[in-house]
Amino acid sequence: MKKRFLFIVFILLAGLAMMNARAEACQLENVTITANCSGFTISGELLANWYYHEYANISYSFVVSNGTESIDVSGRVTVQRVPGEYEWFEMYSIPLAISDIWPKQFCGDVTVEGITVIWHNTDYDSILEDIVELEPVTFYCPCSIWCPRTPGYWKNHSESWPVSIMEIGGVSYTQAELIEFLKTPLSKDKNLILVKHLIAAKLNLLSGSSFSQDILDEADSYLMSGGFSKDYMTYLKDILDEFNNSGDCD
Repeated sequence: MKKRFLFIVFILLAGLAMMNARAEACQLENVTITANCSGFTISGELLANWYYHEYANISYSFVVSNGTESIDVSGRVTVQRVPGEYEWFEMYSIPLAISDIWPKQFCGDVTVEGITVIWHNTDYDSILEDIVELEPVTFYCPCSIWCPRTPGYWKNHSESWPVSIMEIGGVSYTQAELIEFLKTPLSKDKNLILVKHLIAAKLNLLSGSSFSQDILDEADSYLMSGGFSKDYMTYLKDILDEFNNSGDCD
């Protein structure tokens, strides 16, 4: 009887501990946003109970505007479980770093406002969440029109790059890695010429040139799929090549 009583007490205490753990499962701390003419970065940390690490999702939304046009920006990322062993009901700090580039080039005074960052649990969305609302941020982008440059130009003018990190084919690369792509001689990898022109086209767009974002997205999707169609690759490469060589630049 005594053992049964102790077992019941243990179950009750465990239940109370679980309820307490749920109450403090995750919390956003020190969340900030930085933005410039290239894109934005949301930084901070997620204080997470071990039990909810694999369920932690971060959603963000805001409006970016230059006074004449505005774009709604939103996204959702899953916080990866931190490697290592965890104690029951202990809290751990998981760093957040969410970055992306703008879908278009802005000109003039730009404002990012209505910034909301939400942690939510996929199993307990209606119960567990933490919401952070941030103050607007502003920055200025020059309005000069950029003359499109070729892959050769970007290979030799690292000081002109508007960004130091960029995604190609769904993979994020540093400036040094991208320059290595531009320097690599063409080989049996038929997609390399497309990669070179895609790098140049994205840099031209971010620098102020006007071009179709849909074509850039198509090229990224093609590379992400494995890039097995030579005809489709050539079609995309020719469009990007024409754009990169369309300027009569000094």
